[in-house]
Amino acid sequence: MRLLTADTSVLYHPLHSGETFRVFELYPGKGDEPLRGGLHYRNLKCPQDYEALSYLWGHATSSIPRTRNRPIIQCNGRDMIVTPNLTQALCDLRHEVKPLFYFIDAICINQEDQTERGHQVALMGSVYSNARRVVIWICQSADWDARHVLPAHPPALFTNIRARRGFGAICQIVNRWLATTKQNRKASYAYGRPGSPDLWLYCEDFDDEESLTRIAPFMPQLWWSIADIFQAPWFWRIWVVQEVVLAKDAVVRWGDAQIDWRWLGTAAALLRTNYRDVCGALSMGGVYNAYLSYRMSPTMSELPPPKLCFLDLMRLTRQLDCTDHRDRAYGLLSIATSDNVPGSDNLFLKPDYSISSFELWRRIAWKAITATKTLSILSSVQYTAAIPGYESERQVTGSFGPLSGLGERPESMPSWIPNWEKVLRATLAPWDQDDSFAAAKDFPLDLTEWTDTCPDVLTVSEIMI
Repeated sequence: MRLLTADTSVLYHPLHSGETFRVFELYPGKGDEPLRGGLHYRNLKCPQDYEALSYLWGHATSSIPRTRNRPIIQCNGRDMIVTPNLTQALCDLRHEVKPLFYFIDAICINQEDQTERGHQVALMGSVYSNARRVVIWICQSADWDARHVLPAHPPALFTNIRARRGFGAICQIVNRWLATTKQNRKASYAYGRPGSPDLWLYCEDFDDEESLTRIAPFMPQLWWSIADIFQAPWFWRIWVVQEVVLAKDAVVRWGDAQIDWRWLGTAAALLRTNYRDVCGALSMGGVYNAYLSYRMSPTMSELPPPKLCFLDLMRLTRQLDCTDHRDRAYGLLSIATSDNVPGSDNLFLKPDYSISSFELWRRIAWKAITATKTLSILSSVQYTAAIPGYESERQVTGSFGPLSGLGERPESMPSWIPNWEKVLRATLAPWDQDDSFAAAKDFPLDLTEWTDTCPDVLTVSEIMI
């Protein structure tokens, strides 16, 4: 490992090797001491001893008025503006006496360099899968706290109580199930002891003062504490899917408490199967997203990952959020599917941040059609007529801002190409043709291939009946 530079005039130097990436050394500190650190080179071919951070980016710092203090850290001796969420994560994770090494995308990738950004996105899967551990940092964002009439930055004690009760409730659900399976293991969470950052205390119960037998099956506080976990905006971020799926080990951190991701994923599976009404009543949509990531993980789930094509993966994650709409595809490229092999020349597509999102949707559509020789991608087209003055809250995704246009097709967008920026409805029918639906039977697709001169026209031949 090598420090990138002692020269404070330049923060990012070019990454000359195709397998080189940066990690951030978080210097020790405590309390209100400034956050400081430095960037280092790492190579994927060398043994690794870093952790990768999975977190919610939150609001862009450019949206914070200049009259207010913007969150700043020192990196390689230079001031760097970061999001408030990342600032809080670094404060919570920082050790008092020893440095820690993390891969943090917002810091370790030059976000202003489109070429580097595309190249590093292609490496992201290897970076997360090679990490010693993935640390999932969840917090209730300012938007979410405001919605529940909580302060934007709750006191640490209040946060720690919520975290311990939430993780304890997760353990209760999992341990009840484990008891029925006769397995000789129990779920537990840990919390830090003040003043002793290396000493963790372990607990298995929802509340230290109440035993397992005294918790009623539908105790309201138990369910609200579980909802407090799964309502976190982290579960609605597109990037976290591959960050968790590829992890060989992962823990969830909130305040001073942490729990193994395996237990949280198991709880999501149990809630999805046995308590669907509770999930709906308490708006725990994050349960389904957590279950998807857990189910697709080859190292966390006890079941083999489902066999999907890349288009299926995009459909399953369509409800998730991202700042850059192009990441709806790029943020999934590190997950292996039947037509996408990460780390090889057989990627479904290569990340290219120089093209627009509409151009990307066009390329995906043509790629899917030519690869499958079917028109099943048309089932993903979702457009509605524009309704002047109509706005809708996006309850399904956990992002409570209005949807402009509500699926209205942009004038430059061909009607047969799905606009992956919108999600309006889901289908219960199969996406692809099978024995129950095959309108053209086994006739081959007669398609006029895509051309640069006419990329927006889909020309097919019909059968007269």
